[in-house]
Amino acid sequence: MGRLDDKVAIITGGGRGLGRAIAELFAAENARVVIADIQDEVGEKAARAITAAGHTARFQHLDVTSEQEWAAAARTVEAELGTPDILVSNALTWVLENALDVSTEDWRRVIEVVLNGTFFGMRAVLPGMLEKGSGSIVSVASVIGPHVAIPAHAPYQAAKAGMVALTRHIAATYGAQGIRANSLLPGPMYTEGLALSGFTDAAEQFAATFPLGRIAQPAEVAAGALFLASDESSYATGVSLAMDGGQIIV
Repeated sequence: MGRLDDKVAIITGGGRGLGRAIAELFAAENARVVIADIQDEVGEKAARAITAAGHTARFQHLDVTSEQEWAAAARTVEAELGTPDILVSNALTWVLENALDVSTEDWRRVIEVVLNGTFFGMRAVLPGMLEKGSGSIVSVASVIGPHVAIPAHAPYQAAKAGMVALTRHIAATYGAQGIRANSLLPGPMYTEGLALSGFTDAAEQFAATFPLGRIAQPAEVAAGALFLASDESSYATGVSLAMDGGQIIV
């Protein structure tokens, strides 16, 4: 028995990093996992690894900025696995610049992926969830934006704060119809994205100022996504769960 027995879970950006950690954990808890990613190679690799471990996973190519691709993906998942029970919006892109230095193109790209991609995903899966009378939406936001401001990453901060507000709207609007919607707010994690950014040392120095004094492993934060997605949090909706080592309290 698992905490997500027979649940159908779509995880965007599920090919690597936190998304993959969430996909692996959900599959281990007996969910039927859909790894939705724009990067075919990493998404397929993650799905194969989960399947090889004896769990259920499939890859779905998805550009989260496309409303048409979202609608097609939702139809495919429903036909092959059943109505989605869980949506984890985790797809991400970011740029370093502040509000005056960021280009209009980069601003729009981050908003499209992070905020609009979250919205299109919700709109694609909500009709099936409402018909079923149940569903759990987990928006992977960040402590940066909703709670913490830094002199960089302007569109990222705006998009992540928008994700939290949108998720609370869904919670308030559809709770009576069996839909729960919550946000997960990670702090810094050891992911491929952090390694590729070249900012690992800086992130470690920053995290050393937190009460827990370190960067998280993705599996630690994935545990928060599991809690929010599962019936263990059945009386929680509109919540923003910080998994940040205490960053927001210092």
